[in-house]
Amino acid sequence: MYTSGSNGRPKGAEIARSSIRNFLRVVSPVYDMRPGDRVYQDMTISFDFSIEEIWPTWAAGATVIASPTDSAQLGAGLADFLDPREAQP
Repeated sequence: MYTSGSNGRPKGAEIARSSIRNFLRVVSPVYDMRPGDRVYQDMTISFDFSIEEIWPTWAAGATVIASPTDSAQLGAGLADFLDPREAQP
């Protein structure tokens, strides 16, 4: 994974599989995600902290919903985007 570090320049950081397993073991009960859940992924994939939105979601069998590229991600537009019942046919 790449991280910006403290100086703002990207650098590679190795993450052991055991660390990923431990992270998922710890956060999964806290987040209580289930296969039918939908999680809004707003952080850019190049940001190291995006793993908190993505990995636990996938581990639970839930769905990652990527942020739209238009302004619908603000206010009521975001609520409509996230609620599948609001989807237009």
